[in-house]
Amino acid sequence: MKNNVKARLAAAGMAVATVFVASSSSVLSQELINQKALPADMALAIAQGALEQCRADGSHVSVTVVDGSGLPKVFIRDDQTGPHTIDLSQRKAYTAFTYQRTSGEQAKYWASLPPPAFTVKDTVALPGGVPIKAGNEVIGAVGVSGSAEPPPGKDLGVVTGNADEKCAKAGVAKVAAKLK
Repeated sequence: MKNNVKARLAAAGMAVATVFVASSSSVLSQELINQKALPADMALAIAQGALEQCRADGSHVSVTVVDGSGLPKVFIRDDQTGPHTIDLSQRKAYTAFTYQRTSGEQAKYWASLPPPAFTVKDTVALPGGVPIKAGNEVIGAVGVSGSAEPPPGKDLGVVTGNADEKCAKAGVAKVAAKLK
C-alpha cells in the first residue's frame, strides 16, 4: 500500500513537473519586443523646428512632443501665447499619437460620423497634431497650438489649426532623415 501511494505521488509529481516545464518553455520561447524610441534630443529638435516655423509665419505657439507612450517628452511655450495653448498642444499631440494620423484628419473623420461621435479622453478634434513615424511605426507625436490664419497683423486672424499643423509638420521634417 505504501509503495502504491509513493508511486501515485511520484506520478503526480512528474505530471506537475511536465506541466511546469511545458508552460515555462513557452514563456521562454517568447522574444523581447524591439521598439524604436523617440530620444529627447530628437524630440527637442522637432519642437524647436515647429516653433521656428510658426515664428517665421508670425505666430507664437505652444509645442508639445509626446513619446511612444503618449506622455509629454518636450514642451515649449513661446512668449505671448495664451494659457489655453498649453493644454491644446498636448491634446493635439495625444490625438495624433492615439489615432496614428494627424489630428486634422481625425477631426474630419469624427465630423463625418452621426452624433454623438465617440472620442477618447484628452483627444481633440482640431488640426495641429502630427504623428512622428520611424518607418511605419508611430514613436510619438507633436502638437502645436496658438497660430492664427492669416497671421496676426493682417487682420484679427481666424484660428483654424491649419497653420498649427504646418508648423508641426515642419518640426517633424527637421529630423525626417533620422526617422527612416
